[in-house]
Amino acid sequence: MQIDEGNLAFNEMLELIGKTKIDTNKIKSVKIYSYEFKKNGNIKDSTLIEHQNLNYFSTFKDHTNYEIKYDSLGRDFERYATRIETGETHLNYKKIYDSKSKITEWIVYNRDGQVNSKTFYYYDNLERLIKTEKYYGYFLYEKPILQRKKVLEYKSETLIKETEYSSVVSSDQFDSKLIKEYNKKGQQIDYRSETLENDITVSFWGFKSFYKGEKLIKKESYGSDNRDILTEFKYNSLNLPIENYSTDLNLKKPTRLTKYYYLENKKTTHNNVYN
Repeated sequence: MQIDEGNLAFNEMLELIGKTKIDTNKIKSVKIYSYEFKKNGNIKDSTLIEHQNLNYFSTFKDHTNYEIKYDSLGRDFERYATRIETGETHLNYKKIYDSKSKITEWIVYNRDGQVNSKTFYYYDNLERLIKTEKYYGYFLYEKPILQRKKVLEYKSETLIKETEYSSVVSSDQFDSKLIKEYNKKGQQIDYRSETLENDITVSFWGFKSFYKGEKLIKKESYGSDNRDILTEFKYNSLNLPIENYSTDLNLKKPTRLTKYYYLENKKTTHNNVYN
């Protein structure tokens, strides 16, 4: 069992919850178990892989203070970073807008005040964002490299597809492609990642998502390795996930069962839950 599997399952649970508001007066923490199957599909063994408080997600402290400056229209146009240890301050980024307050350029600087990257934004005649281009290496190369390009497609007013091309810093060709498709509600229905060589797809993986109302009920993973996995999700009366059941569609056998157990309202001290 890898040590980060619990965090992965916990993050997946948060994605499933989505915009649903959790009443942390009733639900204080979540326990996530991993199950091992027998050949007949019955559960052989279970392991507690994560126990987290829903009110407490991070203990990391930022050692840099950021100050954002706003113009007369309330738009943030500059951010300054100050290192706590040394007191050193530098311009972190600058944003440029057009006459309609649409961002057209985002410039990021390094600690020496040199331009690190520039991202350009392009819009159609309906003022919809249709393309972004990020150039990297202004202080490293004679000519900056197009590191990332994103193209957005719409149907009426709805965003239906995003295609993002990326490359390693030293390359003048894109080596990966990420495609996201959405339904009319804005829910992501397809996610596909491709590895490219000379603009040709050499491998890929992704997943399709299926919804019932606002809930994700099925996710079908696929890839060039022909390992297709179907995961089905169940929820309780509070719309919190309680079970994920995965099946290998090619081998027609279960691969994973994850269950979520929630504690009822308990008194807490320092964000720790006591049973």
